Amino acid sequence: MAKAATEIGLPYLIVPSFVLARAREFDDLTRHKTDPRDAALIADLVCELRFVDAQLKTGAWAELRLLAEEQNERCVERCAAQQEQRAFLELVWPALLQQVPDLAGTHLQATLRLGLTPLEIAALPLDEFTCRLREEHRDRRFLRWMAQRIWSAAQAAADADEMPAAVLRIQFAFAAEQVLAVERMVAIIDRRVLAAFERTGLGWLRGQIRGLGDVSRVNLLALTGDLRRFDDARCLPKLAGSNPTERSSGQSHAPGGIHRRGRKTLRLLAYQAACLPSRPPPRLPTALPRPHPAQAPPDGEAAGLRGGRQQAPAHPLDDGHHRPLLRQPDRARDRSR
Repeated sequence: MAKAATEIGLPYLIVPSFVLARAREFDDLTRHKTDPRDAALIADLVCELRFVDAQLKTGAWAELRLLAEEQNERCVERCAAQQEQRAFLELVWPALLQQVPDLAGTHLQATLRLGLTPLEIAALPLDEFTCRLREEHRDRRFLRWMAQRIWSAAQAAADADEMPAAVLRIQFAFAAEQVLAVERMVAIIDRRVLAAFERTGLGWLRGQIRGLGDVSRVNLLALTGDLRRFDDARCLPKLAGSNPTERSSGQSHAPGGIHRRGRKTLRLLAYQAACLPSRPPPRLPTALPRPHPAQAPPDGEAAGLRGGRQQAPAHPLDDGHHRPLLRQPDRARDRSR
């Protein structure tokens, strides 16, 4: 109704539901609700200026809010599709869940998109299955040991007598394609959200909040709206409904829990954003392994030198991720110990 009133140029006022509920209790001392009674109460509240002058967002902020809500719905659909996959795999291929418990992994989803039953995968040689999985995995980073783990799970799978092989292939491929379609939709929405956020004039906030990526930061700001309209930082917890309550009577003060009357999605995103920086870094060994003295470098080059630039020796945990390299302890320090 507010959008229709805005289109025809009709002024409107928004009275929050909890203000109307409190007025119903305080004025008539009852909680009975009827449409004629609510209309009269709303008119009295407007005449007495007992309302919050809230207006619908327009422009880039309105688009951001709609995109954030749509993205949340797509994420719920993705979780539901993955739960259906888990229930189906627990029935026909439980060994796969023991080897690869994370359904969001790209290797597992690529395996399901192949449309092969566990027995058909077990009948393939490991090299052939790895080649097929690499082609289906497309341009993403491929791990050969993940292919070997999935192939080992297929070796331990049993024949599903309750379903023929053709039905299994269709079910695997359909479930994987459903998850892939939702992920593509989420990626499209993420690009639209980032483009709309640049039009708000707050693009300089990129990288200003430690521990948050572009998508998480933009989703938070899309659900909170323009931060420049708040005069105090305490307004943000109140908007999310995460501020604590207090029950006071005379000289006694009893703090309570959060009232949870704000925006539920904003409260969830804020919790996820707070958990990301608090995660501990991956644990690494205290020193890198020393090269064996009997191993001679090829072509007479110095070990670790290529093209005139010194490089660190390869680490067993070097799987392509960027991790900080820890310095080796000095020999003098080792002798002192």
